[in-house]
Amino acid sequence: MRTMRGFTLIELILSLAVAAVLLGMAIPALHGTLRRSRSRTTANALANALRTTRMLAISHNQRALLCPSHDGRHCSGDALWRNGWIVGVDRMRDGQPDDTPAMTWPALPASLRVVGSRGRRRVYFQPDGRSPGSNLSLLVCPVHPQDSRILRVVVSNVGRVRIDRVAASRCN
Repeated sequence: MRTMRGFTLIELILSLAVAAVLLGMAIPALHGTLRRSRSRTTANALANALRTTRMLAISHNQRALLCPSHDGRHCSGDALWRNGWIVGVDRMRDGQPDDTPAMTWPALPASLRVVGSRGRRRVYFQPDGRSPGSNLSLLVCPVHPQDSRILRVVVSNVGRVRIDRVAASRCN
């Protein structure tokens, strides 16, 4: 006599129930990981934009700027970084890229916002790599209040760019 091998209906249902419970526990952790990854990616993009602006100023021996932009061609007059930002050379010193921007970055995900230092709507780098004015801090803040990880991109007067973490209360 030959015996049949395989799963019974009860075993299959129990296996699916265990898989569903495990998946239900993993999804919230995955959402948190995804939000942290978006914050880190945005902070890295800002830091890379700042480094690119500095290298543009040094390589062209001209003043270069990084600024928020609504259209990807001109600097906006506000400090709203959520629509993206641009990098360009500013020979005429009018606060706008002289030609087509050297680089552009797209708008931020809806789950993030960037809060800049008060009074600093643009970042300038001199031909020697310095960034005149006060130190600039750009905070990458999640829109969701349950996220406590705030990343700060800091530019010193000598042009050094770094990323560090700060308390969540700084974005209010």
